[in-house]
Amino acid sequence: MSPQSDFAPRPQNYEFHRYSATPEGDLSRDPVEVFAMPCFGVAAAKSIARKLARKHQGPVDVAVLGTAPWNERYVGTATPVYPYSDCKMTVFERLD
Repeated sequence: MSPQSDFAPRPQNYEFHRYSATPEGDLSRDPVEVFAMPCFGVAAAKSIARKLARKHQGPVDVAVLGTAPWNERYVGTATPVYPYSDCKMTVFERLD
């Protein structure tokens, strides 16, 4: 094993909960889709959540995958600022 392989970053699994939204702003109560994905850090997980929020025009929750309670694993929620418009701006915040 080479010395460099000891320092290789290891991805951590994150859980994504995608919700649907209507043009009127109504959100689905339960997630439309829940999946896990490995990411190289919280910044990468936030980036994926922002992209999903823009693509699907609805909020996306992100948490570290694990057995701890949701509030301990929860990273934040990505939300499109102007859903159903050409604006690609999103906000990422922790909703407590």
